[in-house]
Amino acid sequence: MQVFGNHTTSKGLLLLTVFCATHFAQHKRSFGGVVTWQSAQAITDDSDVDLTGTLVYAYNFGATAEEFFSGVQDNPVQAVTVRGVTFAAFAAPPKYFSTVQSITIGDVTLSETPGYLNGIGTSAASGDFLSISGPYQGLVGTGIRATIYAQMTLSLGGLETGRNYRFQFWLNDSKNDFDFNRVEANGEGSSAEIKANLSNSVGDLGQHIIGTFTATDGTQAITFDGIPDVIGGTSFYKYPLVNAFQLRLEASGEVPEPSTLSIFGLGSLLSVYRLMRTRQKQS
Repeated sequence: MQVFGNHTTSKGLLLLTVFCATHFAQHKRSFGGVVTWQSAQAITDDSDVDLTGTLVYAYNFGATAEEFFSGVQDNPVQAVTVRGVTFAAFAAPPKYFSTVQSITIGDVTLSETPGYLNGIGTSAASGDFLSISGPYQGLVGTGIRATIYAQMTLSLGGLETGRNYRFQFWLNDSKNDFDFNRVEANGEGSSAEIKANLSNSVGDLGQHIIGTFTATDGTQAITFDGIPDVIGGTSFYKYPLVNAFQLRLEASGEVPEPSTLSIFGLGSLLSVYRLMRTRQKQS
């Protein structure tokens, strides 16, 4: 056989080998990063906080301590520890006074456009809100909302490619401000609905939810949209809201890095090429 009997053909096979290995790695990556959502669960007590795997970071959303309306403050956010997990404060300016569209702390960025991010209070002085622990009240009693019915995007950085993560966030509005009754969370095409107040009653609690994903690179984006209510033929738009979240790294489930996949594919195809060259010389 002469099909492999010249340098041009050999070079072409090597180029094909590299292309196939690289394409295989890229194809493998394209299916990662989709968030698989569990069912949303009612906020009940400290045991809601997931302890699976290892904590990467956790944040409690809310307002800065700056004053508005003649000294009135809307529940300034503080760091809280619930079930041994410390949620650091992540603050946005109070409502009506914010001109901030993006906030970055460490590896985390929360952004919104074309409106602004507002820190607000979501606590109540009655109902089931008072039945949860003080630290848990601090976690779900403050939050950050978007304005102008826009979408909020949470960018989770510092990830390890190929590792499995658990993302848990809370949505609660015990004040029963109907702007925040439902939010849709979306992670690379997979979405889930979560409620801020299960009975639409002052003092009632909302929900929390866990989503899992495999990191395809160093960053994962989660988006939040307020779900509009339709009464008759009129849509009443709602602002997206998030109270807190944590990100945890699962102990198992690593997958090969793309570079490893490329090397594996390249090595396999080169082995086939050498075998065919050997058979050619022997013929």
